[in-house]
Amino acid sequence: MRKKWLALALSLTMVAGCLTGCGGSDSTTSNTNSGSSSNDSAKVETLADGGGKVLNIYVWNDEFSSRFEKYYPDYDKSTKSIGDVKVNFIQNANEGNNYQDKLDAALKAQDSASADDKVDMFLCEMDYVNKYTNTDKALDVKALGLTDEDMSQMYDYTKQAATGVDGVLRGVSWQGCPGGFVYRRSYAKQIFGTDDPAEVQKKVADWDTFKATAAELKEKGYRNDPTTDALVGEFNGAKVNVFVVTNNNKVCRIMVADANNVDERAIQIRFNRLCEQFANNPKYISLQDYTIPEDENISYEITVHKKRYEAVFYQQSAATDTIAIKEKLQSILLSKYTEEQLENPTEEIRSEIIKLSMEYVMESYSKRPVWFMISDYYGKYYITMFYDNEYNRANGEDL
Repeated sequence: MRKKWLALALSLTMVAGCLTGCGGSDSTTSNTNSGSSSNDSAKVETLADGGGKVLNIYVWNDEFSSRFEKYYPDYDKSTKSIGDVKVNFIQNANEGNNYQDKLDAALKAQDSASADDKVDMFLCEMDYVNKYTNTDKALDVKALGLTDEDMSQMYDYTKQAATGVDGVLRGVSWQGCPGGFVYRRSYAKQIFGTDDPAEVQKKVADWDTFKATAAELKEKGYRNDPTTDALVGEFNGAKVNVFVVTNNNKVCRIMVADANNVDERAIQIRFNRLCEQFANNPKYISLQDYTIPEDENISYEITVHKKRYEAVFYQQSAATDTIAIKEKLQSILLSKYTEEQLENPTEEIRSEIIKLSMEYVMESYSKRPVWFMISDYYGKYYITMFYDNEYNRANGEDL
């Protein structure tokens, strides 16, 4: 059972990439907070429970809590309470997967925890939100009284990110972080033939175009870091160096390597977290579990047994690709069988159809693998990740 009070302030600013999930309850009743003069649009949910008087909210910094304390209706800073309910922000830093570890432990103990110790609300980042949206650890936000009208002005992609595979929305975005793209106009005119912002915007319209533009810059001799030939940035919460490999002006590989080396335990956590994130991401499929066991001695295995720690995932085909695959597969089958045979296949033909279909689909998936590995550097470790596009790979055509 959940606590007596659980609240969501609908007027809070949304942030792209930060999503808040709310714990569950067996029943809810919705009351309008008409007694508040500061914000009549806020809604407070009264949840039937065992009488808990503490609202526990898990966060990794004070960004959300500071705004909650400043803007939430009827929140009393002196007592840190809303009415007779104490608001308790449980803050654990993100470093080394600490926040998720502490949150997971609390959620695992949820059923046996006392009413005042249960998790009521928790924040997630975009890269691991699906870990919680696809479980019963978070409520359908509509069970808290939120309606489609309440959420009509929210960015659709934030709602899609917090929606489970069952179509249930279990989190809402509370912030929106604008991004900017800065370029030198004289260089743009020299490279692209124009410095018009509207035209340059087209050069970074989507990720495929962005990669093609990066390849174009590289071909013309431009480098982000002339000492390493790498682009420097941040990826999935870590500082990285990015390398772009091209073939005939087409990107065939993007390599993303951690910029900083870490110890054995930290690399095990990072590797396993990446495995979990890819496994929970519906855009990818994998043929096995690559998680490193907790008691594995990574340094010993790498040094003595020359073990290679790597994980391979395959990008799911888009809807248009699926249609193309279907048409190509049909063409292959028609080269071996007549339409009459395919419409009324024998057991032998049926088995052959299944075999050919599986082989072709797996071959299609293998053309766009994403794989990563643990790299060793004098007793320290880092992750190297590869996004490959085998369709653009050299295949002897220049020989």
